[in-house]
Amino acid sequence: MVMASKEMCSVSENFLTCHICLGEYKDPRVLPCYHMFCLECIADHAAKNGVQNKLSCPVCRQEAPVPPGGLENLLKNFFLRKVTDCVKDQKAPEGRLYVVKVQRELIQEKLRCIPNAKLSRFEKLEKAIVRTVKRLTENQTKTLRLVAFQRLFMTKEINENSKTIKRELSDYYQQVEKDLHKQADAYLDDVKQHLETYRTKVQSDYTKMKRSLNDKSNTLYVEVKAHTSTQMKTLEAEKDKQEMNKTSIQSTLDFAQQLTDTGSDVEVVTHSKKIQVSIQALQKLEPVFDTKITDIIFTPGQAEMDLVLQFPKIPEARPLCIKTGSLTAKTYRGPLDAHFGSLKHERAMVFQKVAWLDKPERNTCLNVKDWLRDIQCIDDWCVLVVGSSDTVSVFSSTGQCNRKICIEGGASKGSLRCAYHHGINAIIVSDCKADSVYAVTPQGDVMFQYGARGQSGSGGGQLYDPRGVCVDNFGHIFIADRDNDRVVVLGLDGTFLRSILSSSDNIELPLSVSIDSNGGLVVGSVRGKISTYKYIA
Repeated sequence: MVMASKEMCSVSENFLTCHICLGEYKDPRVLPCYHMFCLECIADHAAKNGVQNKLSCPVCRQEAPVPPGGLENLLKNFFLRKVTDCVKDQKAPEGRLYVVKVQRELIQEKLRCIPNAKLSRFEKLEKAIVRTVKRLTENQTKTLRLVAFQRLFMTKEINENSKTIKRELSDYYQQVEKDLHKQADAYLDDVKQHLETYRTKVQSDYTKMKRSLNDKSNTLYVEVKAHTSTQMKTLEAEKDKQEMNKTSIQSTLDFAQQLTDTGSDVEVVTHSKKIQVSIQALQKLEPVFDTKITDIIFTPGQAEMDLVLQFPKIPEARPLCIKTGSLTAKTYRGPLDAHFGSLKHERAMVFQKVAWLDKPERNTCLNVKDWLRDIQCIDDWCVLVVGSSDTVSVFSSTGQCNRKICIEGGASKGSLRCAYHHGINAIIVSDCKADSVYAVTPQGDVMFQYGARGQSGSGGGQLYDPRGVCVDNFGHIFIADRDNDRVVVLGLDGTFLRSILSSSDNIELPLSVSIDSNGGLVVGSVRGKISTYKYIA
């Protein structure tokens, strides 16, 4: 009894905190998703939010059925049951201790399949979403500022031209009055009335222009704010989704680790199969940020007035002759909307900022008995290897060749390698014969070129027999610079960033590069060596 009390005290010290009451667990119960809560807390949650004998987990929102007989029949926390099991079953049969040992090893093996960096990638994705929200806010501020500036500029020009035509008509009238001073007052009154009518009409047009400017400006204000607000809500929902995924991963990992460290034999056997299935599901869960974000760009139109008004024709009194002239005041030619400007939507380029490691860390290395032409990574860390024997071999992370695929007619022996860059919507083409790498649009237009065509070298902006190319999730372009024994990294616009690997890293004649499902850089050399590297923090 004393030993049991001591063990219970030890277990109590390791208790987690209830996600609902944030206090020490009281009669803890486990949901099918392996999240634990106080019985009273989860019962209160089910009473308020449960529907038709079902409740959703307060942490991961996974739906769970209410056990027959009520929530009291939920699985109890195995830490409390450990004391009872130790008292009742102090010595387990050797056979069961061995099924237990195997299950522990299986769970540990599954845990090792989840990389330590998975949670950090979710955290980096959350930070990228926050940066995107900030960018949208800045874009809205910038766009609205340009709209306001355009309105002020055009309003100022309208006011200036309004004053100009008023002044010029007045000056013209004075000149006519001087020329016709000796003419009859009736004729002068007629001319004055005619000009006044024209001035009133033009001033009315200017007033309508200003009113139209205000309406157009207000319409664009509403559109910009509505567009930004919609995307803000989408990003907030995406952030909540990623936080929920991260919490689910963390909870399952914690439960599995506690089960293998301190769980009883019975509990390990009971939960082993289900926890392994949960862990396998987590292996395929990756942070994906595929929300389509668009910026609003305001393009000012032709704001200056370029149509010179024609002077009004005035009545003539014979034999009088009135000298006519032209006005310097201007007005807009065509619809005012075209002069003010318009909005257009462009896909925003959103890439996470990375922290480069000073020296890439090699994770795995395997040797292939063949001269490599190209490699590509697929799911579950399988590598497709194109060799000189005109076959495609599928290798596992342990270096085992799972199968070989024969290519009918022989493999192409051309000089080109290529990869698609989703960020800039371009095909990255490596031409070993020209010692150059190009970014080409699907229409065939060259966006940029790296390397002097036909001039090999190891200096700045030069390549020597470049081969494989690939693009990572951050938009970086990797080039296997074969005869320089290095891997070169370019930015989105084709600018040189760094030589990430060189001969000092035991890289010899790199032929192929690819990015695996864990975000690692895979490099294949001519002599059949394939290595993976962690290259960012």
